[in-house]
Amino acid sequence: MKNLDKQILDKIKDLKPKAKWKFLIKNYLIWSFAILFLIFSSFACALFLYLLINNDWEYSKIIAGSFWEFWVASFPHIWFIFTITFLLLSYFIFKHTERGYRFSRKNVMILNIAIIFFLAFIFCSFGLGRVVDNIDLEQSKVFNQRKVIWLNPEKGFLAGEVIEKQDDFLELLDFEGKFWTIDIRKAHVTPYTEEGVKILGTKIEEDIFEAKEILPWSRVFLFEKDFLK
Repeated sequence: MKNLDKQILDKIKDLKPKAKWKFLIKNYLIWSFAILFLIFSSFACALFLYLLINNDWEYSKIIAGSFWEFWVASFPHIWFIFTITFLLLSYFIFKHTERGYRFSRKNVMILNIAIIFFLAFIFCSFGLGRVVDNIDLEQSKVFNQRKVIWLNPEKGFLAGEVIEKQDDFLELLDFEGKFWTIDIRKAHVTPYTEEGVKILGTKIEEDIFEAKEILPWSRVFLFEKDFLK
């Protein structure tokens, strides 16, 4: 027994305390990753909210036949998953900080969610949600299904950027890069911005579309300022 005690004491004596700077660096790294994932989650949440707000719920039955089919086809699942994933990563990393164990899981999660929604609100208010509209059509099948849904002239849906406006016609460049002549003589036109429009109507010829209704591509989010232009 004495020999065992002696061996333990000898091992303790041989132990050298780790340098304080190593603990500081480790702690700073953990906090940095926790904050970084929180920002990632907020950004994903901003894109999720932008797409959710602009999801054309009022046209769900026209576009998909039923509300639930439209929900499945258009709900921004990927950005919701990214939001939750980065939130959980931030939470688990925070729990490994020097004092993270002192806070209850419930309080930490509530605080993280509150921060994420606050930052997402700020991001959307500065127009950051609109970056998802700059994704090309192929990637939009995953990240922005809304663009794919509205690029279906055979079913009466068309969207893109207005190149030129005349009294009876619009020149439109759609999301695939195709030019269209839009007949607006019988259309109800809602004031729109330069960013683009979505059109309900009928395809007349290969590059001619008769519009029944013309709407802005997206809604303005509260105090939004589009600093990306």
